[in-house]
Parts: sequence; C-alpha cells; structure tokens
Amino acid sequence: MPTIELLGGKVQIYQRGNSRFWQARASVGGKQRQFSTKQEGQDLAAINAKRIRKRNKPAPPPEED
Repeated sequence: MPTIELLGGKVQIYQRGNSRFWQARASVGGKQRQFSTKQEGQDLAAINAKRIRKRNKPAPPPEED
C-alpha cells in the first residue's frame, strides 16, 4: 500500500502489511513521530492523523512584553 501525504507532506499515512490499522508519520517539533491512527478506513485514518499531529504540536513561545 502506498504512502499518502497530507497537509503538504507534513503528515503521511500508510498501512503495514501485518496490520489492519493505518499508521502515520508526522514531523512534530522538528522530530519525526510515528503512531497508529487506530483506524481501519483511510478517510478516518487521515482525519485522526491530522488531529493527533495538531494535539502534539508544541505550543508557540510566549510573547515578550
């Protein structure tokens, strides 16, 4: 199964041959992270991967006064 790029390549989803769930790779805070989307369908996997990336994205630095 090919890799599918989302958000301009910032997130990729793919399926391993031995798993029914879609996996995802994303760059978060300058580091590559891999995780399971825990979804069997491609559309739901894409939505879940985007949510997980957004939730794990580091907060911006505080503004200086």
